[in-house]
Amino acid sequence: MTTQVIPREEWKDFLDSFSGRHDRWLVSLEVDNSVETEQVEAHQMALEGITADLKDGESTISISVGMIPHDRLTHAVHDPVRVEVERTHEGAEKEIRIEGREGTTVVRLRSPVRPETIDGLM
Repeated sequence: MTTQVIPREEWKDFLDSFSGRHDRWLVSLEVDNSVETEQVEAHQMALEGITADLKDGESTISISVGMIPHDRLTHAVHDPVRVEVERTHEGAEKEIRIEGREGTTVVRLRSPVRPETIDGLM
């Protein structure tokens, strides 16, 4: 496994691109904060998107999962300070870790494979 830190100035483009590559892929969303132990907020739900709204003083990264309106969940990471992507040895994205003022949020793909290999396409 390899971990890459994404520079802040690349967060928006990286997260938009990740969302496009993994649109509707099944993910789990885990939150680990200083108040509670790690908890799973979503388990194997379709990724709708991850967006960054980076403003001075009130930056937020929002993660939306679930394609059915009554099952949709949006989790916000306020004041993010670090974004990392972990990849398998083959280079497939496995998870994104976002550190914020309230703890760390992990978006973990159920199937960490390279998007171009889906359905045998290379």
